[in-house]
Order: sequence, then structure tokens, then C-alpha cells
Amino acid sequence: MPTITVKTELEVKTCKNCGGTYALNEDYLQMRREKGGEWHCPYCQSSWVYRETDLMKAQEALAQQKVLIEKAEQEKIAALQEADYFRKDRNKILKRVENGVCPYCHRSFQNLRRHINTKHKQKCNCKKRKSNKWTIQ
Repeated sequence: MPTITVKTELEVKTCKNCGGTYALNEDYLQMRREKGGEWHCPYCQSSWVYRETDLMKAQEALAQQKVLIEKAEQEKIAALQEADYFRKDRNKILKRVENGVCPYCHRSFQNLRRHINTKHKQKCNCKKRKSNKWTIQ
């Protein structure tokens, strides 16, 4: 008489309702994790379900990462636009100062440095470079 020997890996489960202990085939449980599904306790017939499969969890995590990436890209674009706005505003002020217009009272002066040192010394945080151009610090 021929003998057939089968080796199977079983995972021990404990029913949360009745406390009964039973074992399920490892391949069966793996299939349930991947595709979702349910099985029943052999003692009390309570059904147990894998609602979210590993694939579903991975897809959800991927979707969340895509949302975060999109949000970060939008924040980057907004920051670049804001930096461009401030750069243009700064260049406009520097050009006006180079042409002798006071950045505080918006009047023109022949000697702007003397005017700023006498009238706006407490407000001013400006220095003139060697190249005869103004910088704002």
C-alpha cells in the first residue's frame, strides 16, 4: 500500500469570541491577506475577515504619498512666486535709491545719503558699496 506524506505549514489562530484554538493553512491565510476574504471559527462559527488586504493598504499609502508630493510641489511654486515678488520689489527700491529717491519719504534729493543720515537715521539699515550702489541688509 503506497503512503503519501504531505508537509503543510499551519498558523495557529485563537477565536476572539469563544477562545477556541485552531490552525489554518499558511497558503490559505496568505491568499486571504492578498485578496481579502473571510473564514469561520470551527467551534462557534464566528466569521473573521481580512477587510483590507496588503495590496489595498499599499495602494492607500501610495495615494497618500502622491497627495503629499502634490502639496509639496504647490508649496514650492508658491514660495518661488513669493521670492520672485520680493526680489522684484527689492530691485525696484534699489533702482529708485540709485536715482536719488528716498525710500522712506519718496522725495528726490541730490545728496540722498546726507538726507537719510539726517532725517531717517533710526530707520535706515542701508550701506553704500564701493561700486557706488546701494544695498539693503
